[in-house]
Amino acid sequence: MPISVIPFGTKDFKPPNSCEWIEDSKLLSFLRQEGVHPLYSKYQVLLQRKVAYFDTDIVILRNPEEWLREAPSGAFAVADTEWSKNRWTFSTESRRFLASLSSLWPLFTFNSGFVAFEEPLYEEAELIAVIQSPQMRSTCLKRKTSPVDQPAFNWLVLRKQRQIFNFNLPQQSMESTMVEDYCDPCDIDAIISGPSAPAFLHYAGPSFENGHCLTRLFTSYLTAEERREWDVVIERKRESLRWLRTWPLRVRALNYLVRLVDSRFYVQPRFSHWA
Repeated sequence: MPISVIPFGTKDFKPPNSCEWIEDSKLLSFLRQEGVHPLYSKYQVLLQRKVAYFDTDIVILRNPEEWLREAPSGAFAVADTEWSKNRWTFSTESRRFLASLSSLWPLFTFNSGFVAFEEPLYEEAELIAVIQSPQMRSTCLKRKTSPVDQPAFNWLVLRKQRQIFNFNLPQQSMESTMVEDYCDPCDIDAIISGPSAPAFLHYAGPSFENGHCLTRLFTSYLTAEERREWDVVIERKRESLRWLRTWPLRVRALNYLVRLVDSRFYVQPRFSHWA
């Protein structure tokens, strides 16, 4: 199947065989002119037809052409458990709209790392107009820290009121695609070969830095040279986090509770208040 790569910055490397850079567009030019966070380039997906989008920290375990047939025609397909921890899917501005859809609106929210649909959600001019509108500009263009694109993506999709079909909810009940939902260590073979095995695994959060056992599924695709580069990058990230161990006990205890809820985030103390 053809694979298009969205540039999240400069095109300073050659995509692998069978992959190609997505053509430049008025939308991408507009985003560059606005100086927005590179993750907003993901909006380009919403203009496509018959598309399945995957973040780069995903390992695909089964052919998408096979399991995506199970999604209803015309649906917006997702596969994640973000509905159970959805506070990273909305902003203060977008929550008012989402809550107006239904009292069960959290079940509609999704992780923007994977989406698939048949017909475009927007025309290019319409999307540019919407994201810079006074009501949506703050969420759709101005965010600089995590979560950057996810609140905007949820708002832009849900305002179109298409059916949200989540492979990680009944009746499909595919096992979770999110690595953070699995214990470490775990039985890797059982996870990827079971009758409800996930179609892919998404390494959102600190799974790589923490050395989760499922990471070997990701690194097994790397060449020897790529693996050496990978190990250097991961070690640098680990080193940058080691100073956290010196935080006061009360802060470390609070962080332990926060990371039980969602391991992607931590609390940072106000250093000016330290004795």
